[in-house]
Amino acid sequence: MKTWSMTSMLVLALPSCTVDLIIGADVYVPSWEGDVPSTQPTVDTEDPGVVTDDELCDGVDNDGDLDVDEGDVCARTETFDQVADVDVLLVVDPRDAAQGVRDRLVNGLQGMVEPHLGDGRSAQFAVLSMGGDPHHLGRLVSLEGASYAETASGDIGAMLDFLHDATGAVAGTHVAARQATQLAIDEYRHFKPNLGFDRNETFLSLVYLTTTEDHSLPYPDELVEILDEFQGPYGWSAHVVAQLEDSDCTGEHAPQHRAKTLADLAIHSGGMLLSHCEEDYGAFLEAMSTDAAMRVLRSTFWLEGPPQKTTTSVELALGADVRTLDPSEFTLKDEALTLNEAPAAGTQITVSYMLDAGPKHRR
Repeated sequence: MKTWSMTSMLVLALPSCTVDLIIGADVYVPSWEGDVPSTQPTVDTEDPGVVTDDELCDGVDNDGDLDVDEGDVCARTETFDQVADVDVLLVVDPRDAAQGVRDRLVNGLQGMVEPHLGDGRSAQFAVLSMGGDPHHLGRLVSLEGASYAETASGDIGAMLDFLHDATGAVAGTHVAARQATQLAIDEYRHFKPNLGFDRNETFLSLVYLTTTEDHSLPYPDELVEILDEFQGPYGWSAHVVAQLEDSDCTGEHAPQHRAKTLADLAIHSGGMLLSHCEEDYGAFLEAMSTDAAMRVLRSTFWLEGPPQKTTTSVELALGADVRTLDPSEFTLKDEALTLNEAPAAGTQITVSYMLDAGPKHRR
């Protein structure tokens, strides 16, 4: 509503004319009551969204042109790289009675390393003694300042030499496999020489090699809880080379040396078992590494937001091999894209889709 201020009139009498002057009215700045009309676009008052000069993918007419989510504002292309990252911890019996086990381990090292070589694959290997000096239990074997070897170095010969020498350096007269494991991944992982070995968001493969049972603490179920909490969704497995029956390698009855608690760890985690009496560990170590390299492959990938299902295209590229998946080869649930089969390490996954700007996805 427009209102006017009080005015008065002054009359000037001049020789040839009369001039009326209005005093007290500002004709340039009238006073107003009520809201000033808005020039901004009108939006839903219950869910106003975001008002900007540019259109956003949010189900709202942000730019005020009466079109919603026009153009390619909802178009998305995301790329993922399939990786197979593994940390391998060899937990080795240091006693003289286990010398044969250590020798056969060294002979099979190349088979253990090879499955972790290639594009998209990365592995770190370290050696941990089950016994030795109690003050150093849980600390990785360190040689000339190096406590682990990694495939990323590209020097396989140097890796094998390190593992050979580190395995030969373990010494001691007792076995405390579970205690050594717990100390290595829990108490000492932030201290030299353990610092840097266990990487975040990486699968952990434990390999126990011994000729006797382990009676150390924590109990097996407690160690499982520690490993589950420590690894979280990235997982772990235990593999065991040990006496698996009540009889030893000569056929003598020796139930006290049966590594039941370590075997239980392997069974719980879906790991592999091998009798230490076998002459060749190569095939076992290669199969163990292949298993670990396969377990870490992802089949589920998280998108920016839920896609419109009919607009989603998935392309796999491995070297020169490029293939577009049929819609029957993947499923969509909210932001999760799950492939029926996990792609090989080194594969690049490209996902193109239109973002669903429904009420579940407001930006």
